[in-house]
Amino acid sequence: MTFDPPKSLLMADDADKTRGNKKMLQDQGLLVAFRGGEHDAFATLYRHHSRAVFQFAFYMAGNADTADELTQEVFVWLIHHSDKFDSTRGNFPAF
Repeated sequence: MTFDPPKSLLMADDADKTRGNKKMLQDQGLLVAFRGGEHDAFATLYRHHSRAVFQFAFYMAGNADTADELTQEVFVWLIHHSDKFDSTRGNFPAF
């Protein structure tokens, strides 16, 4: 006996994957634009990802001040090392 999920569930999963792929491509494009000197692209990356970085830092550190500092360090590191991102090795949030 096999389980066949409803088509609506499969379509929702496909939609989630499509949104995820679009976001990944958008992030990669923003990073390339930042490397090319478009500072607004970095600001957009920061707006898109700073909350998740902060939440993870807060989870790990258990302190909001430390999480703020860690979030800042992550994005300062990104400014100086954006050339190290390789999309063949993973997506931007994992970077």
